[in-house]
Amino acid sequence: MRELSGNITWTSRLKVTSVLHQAPPPRTAKVGRPRTKGPRLGTPGNLAKAATWRNAVVRR
Repeated sequence: MRELSGNITWTSRLKVTSVLHQAPPPRTAKVGRPRTKGPRLGTPGNLAKAATWRNAVVRR
C-alpha cells in the first residue's frame, strides 16, 4: 500500500485500542535495523476529535 497514489483514500474499521503511525522514514546508510514505524499519530478516537468534519449528502 505504500506505493499507492496520493489521491487514493482507504476506509476501514479499526479497533478502539489501535494506535496509528505515519509511514516509516526512508532508510539510511547507518548500521542496524531500519525503523518499521514512523511517528505516532494517536488512537482513532483522538484523531476523530482533532479532525475537521463536514456534512455530505450521498445518493446512490
